Amino acid sequence: FGDPTAIVVLDPKGDLADLLRGVADSYITPSQGSCVPIRRVDGVAEKLVESARETGEGAEVPLCVGSGLSPAGLVVYDLRGLPNELRNVYGSLIVSSLALEASERGLRGRVVLILDEAWRFAKGSAVHLEFALREGRSKGLYVIYATQLPTDVGRPIVDNTGYKLVFGGFTNTYVEMGAQLGLDRPELLRSLPVGEALMVDEVGRARHVKVLDFSKPFKNLARLAGEGEGVRPDGEEPKATEGRKGVTDLQEPRPHTPRPS
Repeated sequence: FGDPTAIVVLDPKGDLADLLRGVADSYITPSQGSCVPIRRVDGVAEKLVESARETGEGAEVPLCVGSGLSPAGLVVYDLRGLPNELRNVYGSLIVSSLALEASERGLRGRVVLILDEAWRFAKGSAVHLEFALREGRSKGLYVIYATQLPTDVGRPIVDNTGYKLVFGGFTNTYVEMGAQLGLDRPELLRSLPVGEALMVDEVGRARHVKVLDFSKPFKNLARLAGEGEGVRPDGEEPKATEGRKGVTDLQEPRPHTPRPS
Protein backbone atom coordinates (compact mmCIF):
# COMPACT_ATOMS: atom_id res chain seq x y z
CA PHE A 1 0.00 0.00 0.00
CA GLY A 2 2.99 2.34 0.25
CA ASP A 3 4.07 4.59 3.07
CA PRO A 4 1.52 6.65 5.02
CA THR A 5 1.28 10.34 4.21
CA ALA A 6 1.13 11.14 7.92
CA ILE A 7 1.82 9.61 11.31
CA VAL A 8 0.08 11.41 14.17
CA VAL A 9 1.29 10.71 17.72
CA LEU A 10 -0.71 11.69 20.82
CA ASP A 11 1.49 11.53 23.93
CA PRO A 12 -0.01 12.57 27.29
CA LYS A 13 3.20 12.02 29.30
CA GLY A 14 5.88 13.38 26.98
CA ASP A 15 8.42 10.54 27.04
CA LEU A 16 7.51 9.27 23.57
CA ALA A 17 7.32 12.86 22.34
CA ASP A 18 10.83 13.52 23.64
CA LEU A 19 12.08 10.52 21.69
CA LEU A 20 10.49 11.75 18.46
CA ARG A 21 11.07 15.49 18.77
CA GLY A 22 14.28 15.51 16.76
CA VAL A 23 12.71 13.69 13.82
CA ALA A 24 9.21 15.22 13.85
CA ASP A 25 7.98 17.36 10.97
CA SER A 26 5.54 19.12 13.30
CA TYR A 27 5.85 19.20 17.10
CA ILE A 28 2.72 20.61 18.73
CA THR A 29 2.61 21.66 22.39
CA PRO A 30 -0.95 22.85 23.04
CA SER A 31 -1.62 25.21 25.92
CA GLN A 32 -4.82 25.96 27.80
CA GLY A 33 -7.08 27.74 25.34
CA SER A 34 -5.65 25.97 22.27
CA CYS A 35 -8.45 24.88 19.98
CA VAL A 36 -8.91 21.67 18.02
CA PRO A 37 -10.00 22.04 14.37
CA ILE A 38 -13.13 20.06 13.48
CA ARG A 39 -15.24 20.24 10.35
CA ARG A 40 -18.67 20.44 12.01
CA VAL A 41 -20.38 19.82 15.34
CA ASP A 42 -23.84 18.60 14.37
CA GLY A 43 -25.22 15.11 13.83
CA VAL A 44 -22.68 12.34 14.40
CA ALA A 45 -20.01 14.99 15.02
CA GLU A 46 -21.95 16.18 18.06
CA LYS A 47 -21.86 12.65 19.50
CA LEU A 48 -18.12 12.39 18.86
CA VAL A 49 -17.44 15.73 20.58
CA GLU A 50 -19.67 14.84 23.52
CA SER A 51 -17.89 11.50 23.89
CA ALA A 52 -14.48 13.20 23.74
CA ARG A 53 -15.45 15.67 26.45
CA GLU A 54 -16.61 12.89 28.75
CA THR A 55 -13.00 11.73 29.09
CA GLY A 56 -12.12 14.92 30.98
CA GLU A 57 -14.77 15.00 33.70
CA GLY A 58 -16.22 18.31 32.56
CA ALA A 59 -13.03 19.93 31.26
CA GLU A 60 -13.57 22.10 28.18
CA VAL A 61 -11.32 22.47 25.15
CA PRO A 62 -12.38 25.04 22.52
CA LEU A 63 -13.14 23.98 18.96
CA CYS A 64 -12.18 25.68 15.70
CA VAL A 65 -15.29 24.74 13.74
CA GLY A 66 -15.22 24.71 9.95
CA SER A 67 -11.74 23.41 9.25
CA GLY A 68 -10.57 19.84 9.59
CA LEU A 69 -7.19 18.30 10.29
CA SER A 70 -4.91 17.60 7.31
CA PRO A 71 -1.73 16.14 8.82
CA ALA A 72 1.40 15.47 6.77
CA GLY A 73 4.66 13.82 7.78
CA LEU A 74 5.35 12.95 11.41
CA VAL A 75 3.13 15.07 13.65
CA VAL A 76 3.72 14.82 17.41
CA TYR A 77 1.30 16.21 20.00
CA ASP A 78 3.07 16.68 23.33
CA LEU A 79 0.17 17.04 25.80
CA ARG A 80 2.09 17.06 29.08
CA GLY A 81 1.79 20.84 29.47
CA LEU A 82 -1.98 20.55 29.93
CA PRO A 83 -3.79 19.64 33.16
CA ASN A 84 -4.73 15.95 33.28
CA GLU A 85 -8.37 16.39 32.34
CA LEU A 86 -7.53 18.69 29.43
CA ARG A 87 -4.99 16.19 28.10
CA ASN A 88 -7.74 13.60 27.87
CA VAL A 89 -10.22 15.91 26.16
CA TYR A 90 -7.72 17.50 23.76
CA GLY A 91 -6.40 14.13 22.62
CA SER A 92 -9.90 12.67 22.32
CA LEU A 93 -11.01 15.63 20.18
CA ILE A 94 -8.05 15.05 17.86
CA VAL A 95 -9.25 11.44 17.51
CA SER A 96 -12.79 12.67 16.82
CA SER A 97 -11.69 15.24 14.26
CA LEU A 98 -9.49 12.81 12.33
CA ALA A 99 -12.16 10.10 12.37
CA LEU A 100 -14.81 12.53 11.12
CA GLU A 101 -12.51 13.83 8.39
CA ALA A 102 -11.67 10.30 7.25
CA SER A 103 -15.30 9.19 7.27
CA GLU A 104 -16.84 12.14 5.45
CA ARG A 105 -14.22 13.89 3.33
CA GLY A 106 -11.39 11.41 3.08
CA LEU A 107 -7.79 11.92 4.15
CA ARG A 108 -4.90 12.78 1.85
CA GLY A 109 -3.48 9.29 1.75
CA ARG A 110 -3.18 6.90 4.67
CA VAL A 111 -2.82 8.33 8.18
CA VAL A 112 -1.54 6.31 11.14
CA LEU A 113 -2.75 7.55 14.54
CA ILE A 114 -0.68 6.42 17.54
CA LEU A 115 -2.18 6.78 21.03
CA ASP A 116 -0.05 6.32 24.13
CA GLU A 117 -1.93 5.73 27.40
CA ALA A 118 -5.09 5.02 25.45
CA TRP A 119 -7.13 4.64 28.66
CA ARG A 120 -7.16 8.45 28.83
CA PHE A 121 -9.05 8.63 25.55
CA ALA A 122 -11.52 5.91 26.52
CA LYS A 123 -12.70 7.15 29.93
CA GLY A 124 -16.45 7.50 30.25
CA SER A 125 -17.84 7.03 26.77
CA ALA A 126 -15.41 5.83 24.09
CA VAL A 127 -17.70 6.41 21.09
CA HIS A 128 -15.09 8.59 19.37
CA LEU A 129 -12.38 5.93 19.68
CA GLU A 130 -14.72 3.14 18.59
CA PHE A 131 -15.82 5.26 15.63
CA ALA A 132 -12.19 5.80 14.61
CA LEU A 133 -11.49 2.06 14.73
CA ARG A 134 -14.67 1.06 12.89
CA GLU A 135 -14.79 3.79 10.25
CA GLY A 136 -11.09 4.46 9.96
CA ARG A 137 -9.71 1.22 8.60
CA SER A 138 -11.74 1.46 5.38
CA LYS A 139 -11.21 5.22 5.00
CA GLY A 140 -7.44 5.50 5.38
CA LEU A 141 -7.16 6.05 9.16
CA TYR A 142 -5.25 3.35 11.05
CA VAL A 143 -5.13 3.41 14.85
CA ILE A 144 -2.34 1.98 17.01
CA TYR A 145 -2.88 2.28 20.75
CA ALA A 146 -1.08 1.22 23.90
CA THR A 147 -2.72 0.46 27.24
CA GLN A 148 -1.80 -1.43 30.39
CA LEU A 149 -4.89 -3.66 30.43
CA PRO A 150 -7.61 -4.32 27.84
CA THR A 151 -10.21 -3.52 30.49
CA ASP A 152 -8.90 0.06 30.50
CA VAL A 153 -10.36 0.71 27.04
CA GLY A 154 -13.42 -1.55 27.13
CA ARG A 155 -14.66 -4.53 25.17
CA PRO A 156 -16.00 -2.66 22.09
CA ILE A 157 -12.57 -1.14 21.50
CA VAL A 158 -10.79 -4.48 21.92
CA ASP A 159 -13.29 -6.24 19.65
CA ASN A 160 -12.61 -3.69 16.90
CA THR A 161 -8.83 -4.03 17.20
CA GLY A 162 -7.28 -6.05 14.38
CA TYR A 163 -3.84 -7.05 15.67
CA LYS A 164 -3.19 -7.40 19.40
CA LEU A 165 0.34 -7.40 20.80
CA VAL A 166 0.50 -8.75 24.37
CA PHE A 167 3.64 -8.39 26.47
CA GLY A 168 4.54 -10.52 29.47
CA GLY A 169 2.82 -10.50 32.84
CA PHE A 170 2.90 -12.67 35.94
CA THR A 171 -0.51 -12.47 37.60
CA ASN A 172 -3.34 -14.95 37.08
CA THR A 173 -5.67 -12.11 36.13
CA TYR A 174 -3.28 -10.95 33.41
CA VAL A 175 -2.98 -14.46 31.97
CA GLU A 176 -6.78 -14.81 31.98
CA MET A 177 -7.05 -11.55 30.04
CA GLY A 178 -4.58 -12.96 27.53
CA ALA A 179 -6.90 -15.92 27.01
CA GLN A 180 -9.83 -13.55 26.45
CA LEU A 181 -7.82 -11.80 23.73
CA GLY A 182 -7.55 -15.09 21.84
CA LEU A 183 -4.21 -16.51 22.98
CA ASP A 184 -4.34 -20.31 22.84
CA ARG A 185 -1.43 -20.62 25.29
CA PRO A 186 -1.77 -17.55 27.52
CA GLU A 187 0.43 -19.16 30.20
CA LEU A 188 3.42 -18.27 28.00
CA LEU A 189 2.92 -14.66 29.10
CA ARG A 190 4.47 -15.57 32.46
CA SER A 191 7.85 -16.38 30.92
CA LEU A 192 8.18 -13.83 28.10
CA PRO A 193 11.51 -11.95 28.22
CA VAL A 194 11.62 -8.17 27.96
CA GLY A 195 11.14 -7.10 24.34
CA GLU A 196 9.13 -10.16 23.34
CA ALA A 197 5.38 -10.49 22.94
CA LEU A 198 2.57 -12.70 21.71
CA MET A 199 0.64 -11.33 18.74
CA VAL A 200 -2.91 -12.25 17.77
CA ASP A 201 -3.86 -11.35 14.20
CA GLU A 202 -7.26 -10.52 12.73
CA VAL A 203 -8.25 -14.16 12.25
CA GLY A 204 -7.11 -15.29 15.69
CA ARG A 205 -3.71 -16.77 14.86
CA ALA A 206 -1.17 -16.28 17.65
CA ARG A 207 2.55 -15.80 17.05
CA HIS A 208 5.60 -15.25 19.24
CA VAL A 209 7.36 -12.05 18.12
CA LYS A 210 10.34 -9.93 19.11
CA VAL A 211 9.84 -6.17 19.23
CA LEU A 212 12.67 -4.08 17.81
CA ASP A 213 14.01 -1.31 20.05
CA PHE A 214 14.15 1.88 18.01
CA SER A 215 14.97 4.17 20.94
CA LYS A 216 18.71 4.33 20.19
CA PRO A 217 18.32 5.14 16.46
CA PHE A 218 15.76 7.82 17.31
CA LYS A 219 18.05 9.33 19.94
CA ASN A 220 20.93 9.38 17.46
CA LEU A 221 18.75 11.08 14.85
CA ALA A 222 17.56 13.59 17.43
CA ARG A 223 21.15 14.31 18.44
CA LEU A 224 22.16 14.89 14.83
CA ALA A 225 19.14 17.12 14.28
CA GLY A 226 20.07 19.12 17.37
CA GLU A 227 23.58 19.61 16.08
CA GLY A 228 22.18 21.21 12.94
CA GLU A 229 25.24 21.99 10.89
CA GLY A 230 27.60 20.36 13.34
CA VAL A 231 29.94 17.45 12.75
CA ARG A 232 28.65 14.02 11.80
CA PRO A 233 29.75 10.90 13.70
CA ASP A 234 32.31 10.24 10.94
CA GLY A 235 33.87 13.65 11.52
CA GLU A 236 32.73 15.14 8.20
CA GLU A 237 30.72 18.32 7.86
CA PRO A 238 27.17 17.49 6.77
CA LYS A 239 26.03 18.52 3.32
CA ALA A 240 23.16 20.97 3.08
CA THR A 241 20.81 18.20 1.98
CA GLU A 242 21.66 16.11 5.05
CA GLY A 243 20.52 18.63 7.64
CA ARG A 244 17.14 18.19 9.25
CA LYS A 245 14.97 20.96 7.82
CA GLY A 246 11.37 21.96 8.32
CA VAL A 247 11.01 20.98 11.98
CA THR A 248 8.42 23.19 13.63
CA ASP A 249 7.50 23.72 17.27
CA LEU A 250 3.87 24.80 17.23
CA GLN A 251 1.72 26.18 20.01
CA GLU A 252 -1.47 26.18 17.93
CA PRO A 253 -2.62 23.75 15.22
CA ARG A 254 -1.97 25.19 11.77
CA PRO A 255 -1.71 23.81 8.23
CA HIS A 256 1.48 21.88 7.68
CA THR A 257 3.41 22.34 4.45
CA PRO A 258 5.35 19.20 3.46
CA ARG A 259 9.04 19.68 2.94
CA PRO A 260 10.12 19.83 -0.71
CA SER A 261 11.54 16.55 -1.97
